[in-house]
Amino acid sequence: MKRLLCVLASFVALAVPAFGQSAAAVKVRLNIVYSDLAPVAGAKVFNHETNTSLGETNAQGAFEFSVPAGTTIRVVDPKYGTTQLLHKVDPTAAASSMKNGIYPLSASWPIGSAA
Repeated sequence: MKRLLCVLASFVALAVPAFGQSAAAVKVRLNIVYSDLAPVAGAKVFNHETNTSLGETNAQGAFEFSVPAGTTIRVVDPKYGTTQLLHKVDPTAAASSMKNGIYPLSASWPIGSAA
């Protein structure tokens, strides 16, 4: 029994640091346009898992932010959330398209701009 407890304690001691570690931060460059290529200005960007606001796109439909690898982000159309985009940040899958360590994320929403 004592031997079993020692083995179990060793396993727990090895496992605990893994749970406390967080994934490396990934810098994301978001660029989003409507189907007519007009930029989506004012789209809200959230960490979908924690429902935390990360910010919003600028007048050119762009926004840069950092999140831990593996985070799912949600981008919400400024037109009262009529369109939303969910995307899991996976730098391993996007390694070939990353430039200068920045994760590119581009999207086109299937609706036209209000202009």
